[in-house]
Amino acid sequence: MNEDLWVSALPISGVGVVNGFFYDPPLRFWRDLDPEGKLEAVYNRYQFMQIKLASELMAPGDFQISSPRMDAVTLSVQPERFDFRKLHANFVLANLQDAALLKGNAHLELVQTDGANWTLFRVRAGGT
Repeated sequence: MNEDLWVSALPISGVGVVNGFFYDPPLRFWRDLDPEGKLEAVYNRYQFMQIKLASELMAPGDFQISSPRMDAVTLSVQPERFDFRKLHANFVLANLQDAALLKGNAHLELVQTDGANWTLFRVRAGGT
């Protein structure tokens, strides 16, 4: 499945998403991850924001913020450890390859999969 073809399918359908295109940067979102604003120069811009899984990160911790090009910001998260509650999201929709990595994350609960293209996880509220 070509994810470039369906990246906007949920927002077009009226479903709120964390990632996507932002003419005005979602500064409140980024400040929750970067409270001291050390990386504000990276994310304070028009952006196509992607969330990607990365088993190994260059930065310490369970996530890393980078800008691979002028109009993009990438939030790389460690799939087994990242606390998805930090994103204020209720669900995580993943392709099957990413879902295999996310199944070990204690902050996520498997909800449903079609077995061919996608898997839906619920972000666990409160403790794990």
